[in-house]
Amino acid sequence: MAYEQIAIDEAPGSTDRIIDVCDLLDKLNPQANKSALAILQSPIVTELPDEERLGIWTKLMAVVSKHRKYAEANWAMDAKLVDEIATIAETLSPTSPALLHLRLFTHDDFGLFEEGDDFEQQQVDLNRKRINAVEEVFAQGGPEGLLEFARSVESSWKLGRALGASSIKIEGFILPSLLDSEDKTLQNFVGSFTGK
Repeated sequence: MAYEQIAIDEAPGSTDRIIDVCDLLDKLNPQANKSALAILQSPIVTELPDEERLGIWTKLMAVVSKHRKYAEANWAMDAKLVDEIATIAETLSPTSPALLHLRLFTHDDFGLFEEGDDFEQQQVDLNRKRINAVEEVFAQGGPEGLLEFARSVESSWKLGRALGASSIKIEGFILPSLLDSEDKTLQNFVGSFTGK
């Protein structure tokens, strides 16, 4: 029995193992892929709380992004399979804006780009998505929710930039109280928000 099939058979017992199987999706034979996708659509996964599904969803989104970005490469997965994975990922997406948008604020913008070679336009689109994300997180959690989000993202600097470009009026909450924060994450957040 191949390693991949063992990983698939063992996956339902652990979120980490399910994430490992997501990493294998572009290496599996069609029958193993079918088994893996069945697990991803099963109640074992779909009924997990948002926080536990987050890693699975994030990994699936990375697989979709990679194979759409390099769709013309000879190693890329078939577009139909990529679309199927994208549909599954959509059903697993978090309901909380803070969890849903976490992946937009990483250090790796290029990893978030998808189809095409127009990287400048994709950067513009990504920045727009980030601004919308900030507004959604703020709408749900207010200033405190936004600060909690800033502490949870990989790049609080990019979050601060998106906040600065948004229509949210939060200066009175952030300034001057957070200017002297000793928390490096909040320093990056406030610094990029104020343009420093």
